[in-house]
Amino acid sequence: MRPVEDLVLTLSRTPIPPDRIKGIRERVERMTAWDSFFSRAAAWEVEPVVMSNLRTHFSDSIPVFVSAQAAAREQEARSIALTRTLVLVDLANRFAGRGIDVIVLKGPAVAIDAYGDASFRTFSDIDLLVRKHDLSLARDLILELGYARDYSPASEPRLVSDQHALEFSRGNVKIELHWRLLSKHLRFDFGDDQLWDTSRKLSCAGAELQVLGVAELFVFLCAHGAKHEWERVRWICDIAQLAERLNGDQAEQVAAIAKRANAKRILELGLRVARDVMGDIGGALAGQVSADDSEAARLAAQASRRLGLSDAETRPDWTTRLDFRLRPLIFWARSRERRRDQIATLARVFLVPTENDAAAGPIAWIGRPARLARRAFRNVLASMTAPPK
Repeated sequence: MRPVEDLVLTLSRTPIPPDRIKGIRERVERMTAWDSFFSRAAAWEVEPVVMSNLRTHFSDSIPVFVSAQAAAREQEARSIALTRTLVLVDLANRFAGRGIDVIVLKGPAVAIDAYGDASFRTFSDIDLLVRKHDLSLARDLILELGYARDYSPASEPRLVSDQHALEFSRGNVKIELHWRLLSKHLRFDFGDDQLWDTSRKLSCAGAELQVLGVAELFVFLCAHGAKHEWERVRWICDIAQLAERLNGDQAEQVAAIAKRANAKRILELGLRVARDVMGDIGGALAGQVSADDSEAARLAAQASRRLGLSDAETRPDWTTRLDFRLRPLIFWARSRERRRDQIATLARVFLVPTENDAAAGPIAWIGRPARLARRAFRNVLASMTAPPK
């Protein structure tokens, strides 16, 4: 890892232990590639914490122009986070006014639990969880507020049946409306009642938001990261931050939830990626990373390598030649420890016809795997014949 990247990751942690200040100061004083530093912090979406730490602890060790730029970037990033949070609070209040229960997923819930401040974590999409019987009411309210569907109305029954989120947008604000945490084909569920029974109130921007329980939130973040191949550094920072803030009872609840959901590998994978990228993480969950699950270790190394944060020598991964829409599915299947979950996930995607396969009529069950195989073959062939970069 290059010094620029290492320094950004170091400063993305909060609070910084006092015994580490001196060592970090020496690295800050040696830093000259400030443009790269700022670019990396922005690309990784960790500007609020990084710039705050840089100004708070090391303002006397950096050039004046760097301090000024850090202050401007921190103010802008935190303002954007707070503005988006206020939009979310307004939505939650409007839902409450219609008698619709809603749980806020991620966003400010992660910011406050992991960083202690709603402005310390940027977020783009507003993810909301409602009960299934409230889904149509919630959708209608969102449409009344001027948001537009990002899907065709005709596809809504299928989206709901498959537990996909209904997506809406207005300007640069996007809402994802869920009634289950993850899509059906992923075979991952806490159970509706548990999520609502363990949810809690969180004070945020002068309001009370209903959010997931801390343990449920942590496991959900690990599952969400695995679903997307841990493609964003900010998600990894979240896991490292939150892991160190969990107490012993919460850590036991996390382990119990992962066991009950057959997601022990997903939990270990999240902790491994955080440790590999961020360095050793403390807290009561540190013992959940074992040396026994070689598949979790391979997946963590794969995620770090794709982010450009690992220099480890590893064999080329065959999944890099897959279609970009299939590769995350393979990663997810490999992150499940039960063979039945792996097989069922892949079978549903590769064998069950979708709306795109309807034109094939009665032979859609044969046409779908044939169509996917043809597309995968074309991508593999293209990757093999493409000139080296």
